[in-house]
Amino acid sequence: MKTKKEKQLKFGNILGQCYKDFRLAKGFSQKEAASDDISVSQLSNFENGRTMLTGDVFIATLQNINVTFLEFQNLYNKRLEPNDILLFNTEVSEAYMSRNISKLENLLSIITDKISQVPNKKKFKLDKIKIQSLIASLDSDFQVSKSDINFVKHYLYTLKEWGQYDIWLFGHCFLLFDFITTADLAQKMVDPTSINNDLHYTKHAMFQTLNNIISVSIHDKMFSLAEKYINYLENSNIHEYYLYDKLTLRYNKARLAYKRGNKASIETLKECKRMFEFCDCYYTANLIAQEIKNL
Repeated sequence: MKTKKEKQLKFGNILGQCYKDFRLAKGFSQKEAASDDISVSQLSNFENGRTMLTGDVFIATLQNINVTFLEFQNLYNKRLEPNDILLFNTEVSEAYMSRNISKLENLLSIITDKISQVPNKKKFKLDKIKIQSLIASLDSDFQVSKSDINFVKHYLYTLKEWGQYDIWLFGHCFLLFDFITTADLAQKMVDPTSINNDLHYTKHAMFQTLNNIISVSIHDKMFSLAEKYINYLENSNIHEYYLYDKLTLRYNKARLAYKRGNKASIETLKECKRMFEFCDCYYTANLIAQEIKNL
């Protein structure tokens, strides 16, 4: 077990090295990176792991080399624990999208082991429940305990600010909740007073989560909830950058219309399938083809 001092030293060394690597990759000298926010010697000490920077100075020096905090965090995560694939939601999402239950079970084993090492780290427990929820959605024999469901529900209900992580967590776990809980938490998630709602990656996570909620709501004949968030997304002016989300919304809207008796909507569903094929989204196109066949 590493001592607190050893962990702090490792933390400082990785932060400084990541910064130095970005600075060199961007072509900035230490003098240019320091600007008037810090001395060159202070920056050198930071890059070599001898000292740390205060939060405001660190953010300023990142801006001086045209690096966002998100970009820095990505590199830092990779350097800190290169074997910890749970640092990236994409690993979990890819396993789920490919319906790879064995991969999800492997990820679950990894996070369970981490919990045994650091039992008081709430994020690890939330990650564990998230993976359990995905396995349960693919394997009807897999059960998530009531205590775990209540744990993640309580976490989401007590949030006063929703970020990207929380939106993804809700998006992965809402199938564990009843209709009222899902509707309540979705309303909290889209609260316009949220500080992070204007961030593009937060918006993207929200669009995808709401599309998933709409899809499940239509399947479970909760048409009022589906219609509510179809209207919300239509009024959100989804940017053209998020073409997949726009197409999914169009598909969900046509699917709801069909379920309500508008049989002509089948043509829109077929059109969406062709559009997904055109965009090389064959997995989604195949799902639509199967659904059209079932209809």
